[in-house]
Amino acid sequence: MFLLGSGAVANAWVPVVAAVREFHSHAQVTNGDEANFVLAWWVYHQRTRALRMQRGDLTPEDRERNLQLEVSDLKLRQTIAAYLRVASEQNFFRLRPQAVALLTDRRWGESTFFLTANWDRLLEMDMAYPSASVIHIHGEVEKPSCLYLPTETSTENYRSQEVNEHIARLTGTAWQVIRDARQLCIYGLSLSPLDAELAAVLGVGLEPREGPPFPVYVYNLRGKHLDEAVWRVRAATHPEARVEIHPMPLDLEPDPPVPTDWDLRPLEPCAR
Repeated sequence: MFLLGSGAVANAWVPVVAAVREFHSHAQVTNGDEANFVLAWWVYHQRTRALRMQRGDLTPEDRERNLQLEVSDLKLRQTIAAYLRVASEQNFFRLRPQAVALLTDRRWGESTFFLTANWDRLLEMDMAYPSASVIHIHGEVEKPSCLYLPTETSTENYRSQEVNEHIARLTGTAWQVIRDARQLCIYGLSLSPLDAELAAVLGVGLEPREGPPFPVYVYNLRGKHLDEAVWRVRAATHPEARVEIHPMPLDLEPDPPVPTDWDLRPLEPCAR
């Protein structure tokens, strides 16, 4: 099975940066790291909001402000989803040729599962993979309320029970798919500290099993990025698990140019 991160997509952060800039213009976000910071900052405030609402000692004015934060949270996720949907229709936002070549390599066999940390649906759109074979562990654009932001976990006190249950099903399915796989290929995924739950899911899926050592191929940019990804896979793995980690260095592919007016198109409303 494949586990894919943003490194599999050319210009992966362009639509997310655009969405965060629209939502929180004061921050003047320009890249993925800055967008991650703002989104993690936002998650912290949502957790605080929920705790204050549960405590129940708010003034009417504070209660109204917290209710507006809840509305704004859905709006943020809808805005991210909308920009991703628009970008997915255009040639600058696409799966990288290196990733496509790897995904279609016959050495992986016929039966393949795809676990992706990306919100877009490029695997289904560009590769025509059936939805049943693709698990969006961090949610996807057709369900904006279920988008999983940096530092979030599958159970958050500010989410509805329905959303928490949906995300919990994704994470539960993900570790089982990893456990049942014959080999694992991780592509363009950093396993950032902002996504500790995914590292935990990976570790559970790679727990000790019978049989020969389990092969894990880690594809990332040669040098620091690859070394960090390999170390994080090893650190998340049970010490008694028989896992063979194979570092697979990639060279940086240039991103296609981004049209200056791509984000000026009317954004379609996203469902809740």
